[in-house]
Amino acid sequence: MPTLLIIHGTTRPSRSGILVSRALESLAKETTTFDVEFADLKDVNLPFLDELDHPRSGNYERPHTRAWAATVARADAIVWATPQYNDSFSAPLKNAIDYLAAEWEGKPLGIIAWGYSNGGLDAARALTPVAASLRMDLVEPLLGYTSYGADLKDGSLTVSEEWKRNATTLLKGLEERAA
Repeated sequence: MPTLLIIHGTTRPSRSGILVSRALESLAKETTTFDVEFADLKDVNLPFLDELDHPRSGNYERPHTRAWAATVARADAIVWATPQYNDSFSAPLKNAIDYLAAEWEGKPLGIIAWGYSNGGLDAARALTPVAASLRMDLVEPLLGYTSYGADLKDGSLTVSEEWKRNATTLLKGLEERAA
């Protein structure tokens, strides 16, 4: 069974966006054959890039880098999930991406983002050249989520049918490319 790794890309203490990532995780478990793994960068807890060698060398000295590399390497498809900060993606996600090189190459990638302005799509679009540089196989649609809090009730998120349809299209595309 192929593995889908969803990487939640913010470590902010007050982060409701994790509910968007978790909604995608639930949908993936319901609608795909993926073994779904969830990596919350708050729990992964990578320091600011601290390896001596360039990631392309694959010479990882730090235990946290080796653990992160193993997590990404075992994935057959990946989703980067990010909030939109200043019209771009989060620094913790960029740091987690920059730790590695070969582990990303050739893997199908989905991008989901959220924000008050245009559903975070500026952040998603800002990640596309990063994915291209790493030779990842970008799967569309880029999935945005706009929230003004009305859909948050008691710590849970109610997503629209349109979001579910678009998310299902993304997941199915990842599944086809991971096969």
